Amino acid sequence: MTVARRTLGAAFIAAGLAVGGYYLVFELYAGQGDADAANDIWEVLNWIIAVAVILLTLVAYAARRALPADADAWARLTASARFYGALALLLVFFNAWFADRWGGGAIPFEWIVVNTGFAILTVNAGLRLWREA
Repeated sequence: MTVARRTLGAAFIAAGLAVGGYYLVFELYAGQGDADAANDIWEVLNWIIAVAVILLTLVAYAARRALPADADAWARLTASARFYGALALLLVFFNAWFADRWGGGAIPFEWIVVNTGFAILTVNAGLRLWREA
């Protein structure tokens, strides 16, 4: 179980840093005249986000359920915030992704929320999994 937690933690950290880092440099890269190649990278990253956000929600749910009955209020609050944050991220991501692929296009604010929220939540979960292992 320790190896699985470390592997999943490292994957979360890598995915969060990849999305967060590319989100920061995207405008520089796309502004150099190669916007199609810049968007192709997002197509790959969106598949990574899709898998990771589902796993993130499941991990957050499992951590919330694993709390002992006598856990203090702070532990319950943080576990619930992680779970509901991951669930909200899952819903917003799939709404934006499906709207971009098959609909009229997502609202740009949705992608801002997804990219920043994904980077923060996955790196946080990855570090927590790594420390617990």
